[in-house]
Amino acid sequence: MSQPPDQAPLPASSQIHDQAKTAEFLVEHYQKTYELTHELWNDRNRSFPVLAGVIALAAILAAFPDPRSLFNIGLSILFKVSDTQQAALQSALNSIQTDYFYQLLQTALLAVILHLLLDLYRRNQDIARNYLYLAEMEKEIRAALGFGSGRFPFSREDIFYKTHIQSILLKRVRLVYNSALGALLLLYFILRVGHPISFTNQILVLFTIVNILLAVPTIAYFLDYAFPDLFNRSMDHSKPKA
Repeated sequence: MSQPPDQAPLPASSQIHDQAKTAEFLVEHYQKTYELTHELWNDRNRSFPVLAGVIALAAILAAFPDPRSLFNIGLSILFKVSDTQQAALQSALNSIQTDYFYQLLQTALLAVILHLLLDLYRRNQDIARNYLYLAEMEKEIRAALGFGSGRFPFSREDIFYKTHIQSILLKRVRLVYNSALGALLLLYFILRVGHPISFTNQILVLFTIVNILLAVPTIAYFLDYAFPDLFNRSMDHSKPKA
């Protein structure tokens, strides 16, 4: 019995045409995904120094038992206020109890640190996931183009990366970043713990509870950022990107 016309095999030229269109679509999608990943990389690189600067500022302010004068000087320099306005601002700050002002300022800074850290963490996760996706896409592209495993085109994030020998210093870039950020966070929390806590004042106790609620996720997300395998995620982190 003859095969129905609608089930007849496609001519070889049609199959080659479809394969070429598939490869073209995959390459275009690969390029857009790579461009998106590059933008995320740039955003992450810009957010890191901002986070480090905020932590350093918070640590400096935490070292002063009474940061009101330092805060006044900082505002005066930032907004270029006159001596009369600076005196008025100092008077207003002096009307606030030292402990209240310290706790309010540090609580606000810790909230900002947590926000920036979450932003850095999210971007880092997106970058790692995108590179894994690009590596899998390269396999699809090579298959569509008929490239064997021994060829390097479209293997930048997969075969070529795994076989290319990198310098020892380049492999330690991520470690340097993590160590710098971890050292700043450790210094900040040591200075915060060194500040006396009053358990007789309900407002200060409330500030302490809020700070603990902010500090716990800050530490947890930093540890997961610095040590990706710590919480046993399924994502493969065998190829870190600095």
